[in-house]
Amino acid sequence: MIKNLFFEYAGDSFNADEIVKAVKADWVAMGNKVKDMADAKIYVKAEDNKAYYVVNGEITGDIDL
Repeated sequence: MIKNLFFEYAGDSFNADEIVKAVKADWVAMGNKVKDMADAKIYVKAEDNKAYYVVNGEITGDIDL
């Protein structure tokens, strides 16, 4: 099955898979390993052009959309 999830807001379109990839890349850029990411919650705030995340219930960060 092919699945794609997009968020649209104010004329912009955001791909959920790309947001997840960007969160993983940010996590790795902070010196972590993807395999150590046991749980991630991502909150998209399109009006700020940001996605905020919480990894393993304690480490927070954000990425630009």
